[in-house]
Amino acid sequence: MKFNKFKILTLIVTSFVLFSACEDDDKDKGPALGDIVGEWQLVGLTGDYTRTIAYLPDWPSDTTIDLTASWNYAAAILGAYAAAADQTLSSWSDDGVAPGFPIAASFSESELIASGIDMVGTFFDAASAEDAGTYTVNGTYPTIRTNLTTCATAFTIPQISDQGDYEITYDINNVGSLTLAGDVNLGDQVLPPFDDGEVIFHEEDGEIHEMEINFLDRDAHDEDYAEIQTSWSEDDDRVIMGVNEAYIVDGAFAASGEAMGDSAYIMSPTLVPWSGYLTWYAFNIGAEISVKVVAVKNPLTDLSGDGSIDATDMIIYMHADNLASAGGATAFGMPYALLVNSTNPAAPVPVDDSGHDVDISGGATTLAAGGKMTYIINPVCFPINELIDFKSTWEAVHDDDH
Repeated sequence: MKFNKFKILTLIVTSFVLFSACEDDDKDKGPALGDIVGEWQLVGLTGDYTRTIAYLPDWPSDTTIDLTASWNYAAAILGAYAAAADQTLSSWSDDGVAPGFPIAASFSESELIASGIDMVGTFFDAASAEDAGTYTVNGTYPTIRTNLTTCATAFTIPQISDQGDYEITYDINNVGSLTLAGDVNLGDQVLPPFDDGEVIFHEEDGEIHEMEINFLDRDAHDEDYAEIQTSWSEDDDRVIMGVNEAYIVDGAFAASGEAMGDSAYIMSPTLVPWSGYLTWYAFNIGAEISVKVVAVKNPLTDLSGDGSIDATDMIIYMHADNLASAGGATAFGMPYALLVNSTNPAAPVPVDDSGHDVDISGGATTLAAGGKMTYIINPVCFPINELIDFKSTWEAVHDDDH
């Protein structure tokens, strides 16, 4: 009996020791999902934004997206023909780079604070390493949004209150591969889903104090979306951007620059006779080409012999009319004699009226003096595909930080 009691006692003691050892091992392992578990404050953020034009499936193949501008006095002076003065500033084709992109937005900790960006992420542990954990992200974050009424696209700092599921696996260097997914039981998800995020931990004095989370946001790209989701919805997933301004250099719209605006002059290398500006005189000469080239009587032809019919030919045509004292005038009532100086019969000179702005205060009298034409952009909205490469840095929040 004593022997049996000894055996039983030994088994009890051994079991207790084994149980205690297992308990200690679990404590050494820490949270089931590792070092990511806890509360983190965003302290650094970089977003590389890529946007391309996306023609919709039902659009005709010859569709173009044009940024146009209209003369500010077009309706008053041209009436029903106001659109004849419209100018195309830019055109974009399918899959072309969206205007103003790519954009690299970067925020240090101090810049985050100054910009009003403040995000706290909390990663909750799971029952085991095989189970998904849950996360929450609250605060404010940067995003690009478009006002569909004005077609104005700009960075904004909206509120975020997000939640979802996450999974993480670690390699031998304790670098995590992160998956974020929505959970219908937790509500709508603001952060994009992904299954290939990277988490890098930084240790100081034997304690994890900082981590980097890097991922590619592709939930607004109609092709790359398939890598993270099973279906695409034009209504819910398509991003629309807009343009309602352009660069302005020396008072005129330009392809690049520092200042932007929606009202300016038009400049072009083809407008050299008018100091590079589109003026009322230059516009009349250009508009008259389309009228005279189809005229039944005395149509405009390639008078310069350069293989095309352009402003040079129209100036020669007007010069001939002036020399004949025929009294020709454009479709908008401007006498040829005002537009072209024919003092030298051998060398017509277009009159440069770029020294001042058009003045319509005196009706036809002041309009006859010509001048630079001021144009206003017609805002345009269009669909795009977007990819955002996010790199973020988070600092561990400890109880004594609150």
